[in-house]
Order: sequence, then structure tokens, then C-alpha cells
Amino acid sequence: MKISLLSALLTVFSGGSTNAKSLLLGDLNSDYTVDIRDLRILGWQWLDPGCLVYDCSGNLDGVDGVNFADFALLAQNWQIVDPHIVISEFMASNASQVPLEEGELLDGNGDSSDWIEIYNPTYTTIYLDGWYLTNDDDNLTMWQFPDGLRIEPGEFLIVFASKKTFELYPDNY
Repeated sequence: MKISLLSALLTVFSGGSTNAKSLLLGDLNSDYTVDIRDLRILGWQWLDPGCLVYDCSGNLDGVDGVNFADFALLAQNWQIVDPHIVISEFMASNASQVPLEEGELLDGNGDSSDWIEIYNPTYTTIYLDGWYLTNDDDNLTMWQFPDGLRIEPGEFLIVFASKKTFELYPDNY
């Protein structure tokens, strides 16, 4: 159970993508934002003679090494933040019971279900429509977040891994 839940944690994705890396062109340091840190990386690679021939992350267009065309592509996405969420904590074998100690959780029905905590570190509300959790690489759409579910900037969401549906257990939502 612990191994399968850990696998679930490593496979949170949106719209069919399992890639945890930012998809923003110009996000060279994978922090989900195109900013001065990425410009610095591009600048150092532009000055590196090895990046005229070899594959460097700053070669955004894939042509002729790192050059002014790559700078233009980075500038096109300047200060854009790629919405993302982070699995910040999980409980793979919850044995919580009343009276609860600090850090222990029970689901809405008072059961000690395993749980996953998801955090929104951005300044943008993240809507989870079309996002999934799974513990099976062959079934990436195992559990879909309910439509309309969102995480506000700087907020956390606890997901109980209890197989309880909203229709049967509305206290868990």
C-alpha cells in the first residue's frame, strides 16, 4: 500500500501530461517562471563557445546554438508563470484515531484514510478540472478531481485516498 500510494504521488498530471517540468519556453531553470534567473543562464550559455555547436538548454529554437533568436523566444514569455501544484505531504499508512495528536487527520466520516496534501505555490488560482491522481502507469486517468475544484494561491488541499465518492460520502469533500 505504501509503495502504491507513493507511486500515486509521483503521478499527478493535467490534460494527459505526466511531465513535471515546466512547459514554458524560456524557463531554463524549471521554476515555472521566465525571469532574470533564466536570462542569466541564457547569457552564460550564449557566451560559452561550446553552446555554438552542442545542445544547450538555452538553445530554445534548436537551431545554430544559443543566439539572439533564443533571446527573443525567452523575451516572448518574460514574467509569465506556468501554473503548477506541488505534492507537499502525504500519509501512506494513516493510523490516526480519536483523540487526535498534532498532525493527525481523519476523513469526513471519522475514518483514518491515507491522504495527500497538495499545495498551490503560485499567485494564480489553479482549477483542477481535467487533472488526475493515479498509482498505475498504465491507467493515468484512474481518479479524476471533481469538476469545479480549485486551489487558491498559497492554499493547501487534502485529498483522502479512501475510494469514497462524493455521492456516497459528501462529508469528505
